[in-house]
Amino acid sequence: MKKSNKIFSVFILSICISTSFMSIDAFAVTESSKETVFLPEPVHFTEITQSTQYISIPYSDIIDWRYKTENNKVYRRLYNYSKQKWVGEWELC
Repeated sequence: MKKSNKIFSVFILSICISTSFMSIDAFAVTESSKETVFLPEPVHFTEITQSTQYISIPYSDIIDWRYKTENNKVYRRLYNYSKQKWVGEWELC
């Protein structure tokens, strides 16, 4: 059991050391090649020939005021158009 732990520790240590050398080499290459210019790859556009748009249902309910007049007084009440239900009570405007 102790031998396998030792082998595992040596393996992890060797990975850490090798990655540190790789990062040093990469830094040296970038320092020496300051004059190198990298251009972005060209962008290709494709034309959509078929319409793949779908109408999505809104996530929130559509709620608006409804008005009525009784005895020359205007009342309003919220109405949920998504669920087709009244919200709250009639109130005087």
